[in-house]
This record gives sequence, C-alpha cells and structure tokens, in this order.
Amino acid sequence: MTMPYHGLADRMNTEHAKLRAEDFMRYGDEVVDIARGLADHVTMAGISGGGLITGWAAQQRQDVDLAVLISPGFGFKVIPRFWTPLIAWALRVLPNLYLWDDPEKKADNPRPYNYLRMSTHVLGQILRLSRATRALARQKPPAAGSIMVITNLNDPGVDNVVTDKVVDLWRTRWAKDVQTYQFPADLHLGHDIIDVKDPNMNVAAVYPKLLELIDR
Repeated sequence: MTMPYHGLADRMNTEHAKLRAEDFMRYGDEVVDIARGLADHVTMAGISGGGLITGWAAQQRQDVDLAVLISPGFGFKVIPRFWTPLIAWALRVLPNLYLWDDPEKKADNPRPYNYLRMSTHVLGQILRLSRATRALARQKPPAAGSIMVITNLNDPGVDNVVTDKVVDLWRTRWAKDVQTYQFPADLHLGHDIIDVKDPNMNVAAVYPKLLELIDR
C-alpha cells in the first residue's frame, strides 16, 4: 500500500508537501486493517518515517502482534534536542522549502524509488507525529503485543537517543515486551540500511539479521 502522495512518477513533484501527521496516522491504521483482514498474525515493520508510523501503530493498535521499528524518525541529529519543539513548529508555519535527498548529486541521484527532495513542511509534520507518539507513550502502555526496535550506531540522520528514551518509557513505566538491536558502527552503515542499490549499505550483513529479528 502506497503512502499518501507517494508513488508518483515525477520524482520532483511537490504533492508530498501536503502530508500531515494525521495522514501518517490514517495510513498506519489502514495498513494494519488490511493486514488483519488477510492474516491472523500481524507484524508491522517500517524504516525511518515508516518506523515512526510503526511506533504510532504500536502505541495505538492492539491487533499488531509485533511492531518492528527500524531507525525510526523520532528525532534527527541535525536538530538540537532542546530546540526541536520550536524548530518543528517553525518548519510547519514558515514557507515550505525543499531539501535535496542527496545534496551532492541533487537531481542526478540515481536511486529510482524515492523522491529527490524532502519538504520542510513534511519534516515538521514528522516531528509532530513523533511528539504525539511520545506523549502517548508517557500516558499509557503501547497496545501492540510486542515491539522490536532496531537502530544503527553509525546512523548519520536519526537521533538514537530520542528513540532510546521512547524504549525506556515502554520498558520502565509499562514493563512492556520491547526488544532492541543495534547494528555496530564498524559496519559503516548509512541511514537507509535496506538500500540494495548502495554498495556501502552491506545488505549481505543487514538482511539476514533483519529477517532473524523480524521472523520470531
């Protein structure tokens, strides 16, 4: 199932700038609804923004048996934690800008399956969803049966410390079944650890471990 405003052939399109946190939430609910209609056991897995949506579903949906968050976008290294609420608000209300997915290659980015730019309005909405999910994690236990959080010690993009705080909430306040795994720094992985087109991602090491962690 394609995320709203995604899957368009024009990789320079501006449609994804319309995304709001509520769209991510509805998308997560629809994914779980479809999966539950097809099977008795539901494992939901997502990476980056998809990992954050999976975290939202883990918090809200008791019909998710296993939620697997891979490098979830709860926070970003480029944004200081103290200033994140203010910057998230500014990203939503200031005029929209587009950030290149690859600042060096820009429009020549060879990856065929992603948009070439990220909307700053969308980044603000991702941070809004993060804040909402973390607020819920402080208020009530996650609904999912069990949770697996997978991070990458070498991740240049997401802030693992923010993710760790969510895991600690789930574990210490609610005594929930939350397992974690962190890919070591010596693998020199980037953020998109499942990218088969990038030889630096070492999918020969990553994929077997992901399958081991997810298929349990």
